[in-house]
Amino acid sequence: MKYTTPPPEAGNVSFSPKIDNPDVFFPTLSESVCVRLSALKKSIVASSKIIAPLPETGYVRLPAVLAVIPISKSTWWNGVRDGRYPKPTKKFGPRISAWDVRDIRALIESAA
Repeated sequence: MKYTTPPPEAGNVSFSPKIDNPDVFFPTLSESVCVRLSALKKSIVASSKIIAPLPETGYVRLPAVLAVIPISKSTWWNGVRDGRYPKPTKKFGPRISAWDVRDIRALIESAA
């Protein structure tokens, strides 16, 4: 089965131009069901990237911090340099930093 253009009901779902592996494609399903399953898979993958709320104790890395403080990475690091935001408490490597969750919670409460 080959597609030169996606069917109209595909919307923004990307279509592979050719399906070579019959184990991956289920011939009993209609094309629209396959499109919907593909869209569902993409939404599940996108939602799995959502960071859970901050833990009660421990350390958090920058993606978890930026999930609760909606600023960019460069703004965060400029604020760390200027003293507006806390400096990392742990360095796990030259490019891996973590903050004590208590410091992040204190920052959120002081801003509220």
